[in-house]
This record gives sequence, structure tokens and C-alpha cells, in this order.
Amino acid sequence: MTELKPCPFCGGKGKFTELYKNIFVVSCPNCGVGTAIFSNPEKAIEAWDRRAEAEVVKCWECEYYYFLAATKKQAGRCKKFGTDGSGPDLSLYDFCSFGKMSF
Repeated sequence: MTELKPCPFCGGKGKFTELYKNIFVVSCPNCGVGTAIFSNPEKAIEAWDRRAEAEVVKCWECEYYYFLAATKKQAGRCKKFGTDGSGPDLSLYDFCSFGKMSF
């Protein structure tokens, strides 16, 4: 088996697991992020390695983040979820791989 790329969120070592017969997943033991479930082990590894190449940014650094000035908890929302107020509240320190550095 090839060496897995590090976790895109925390840098931890990816762990390949066969959950059941012909059911495979790759996940990070440090932070718990993982791939979808695959019936093909190569597809699970490919999904993990592809995901590891995404740019990970903190929400407040992202061009899709907008600050909710009216809240007391220093929260904002992500424009990727829509600007109608339906998205989850995000702290300044949340992060994801959808983002793009705004500066």
C-alpha cells in the first residue's frame, strides 16, 4: 500500500481501515475527519489523497466568510452555505477546505 498523505486539517497521519468485508475508509485518528465509505480500497485512498491537497483556511481569513456584527459570540457565516442566514454560526477559529484566502 502507498503512503497516505497527511490529514488536510491537522496534519495527522491518515489511517486506512476495512470496516467490514469490502467496506473501506481512510480517517485521521487525531481529529476524526475521514473519507466517505468505499467498496474499493484504491478509491478510498484516492479520495483521501485528493482531499489532502485542498487549501485549508481559518474562516475569518476566507473570502466566503462574513461577520455577524449583531451577535455577542464573535460569529460569522460562510457564503458557501448561502447569505440568507441559513448557514451555521462559525467562530473566528473554525476552518474548512472550501475556503480561499482573502488576503
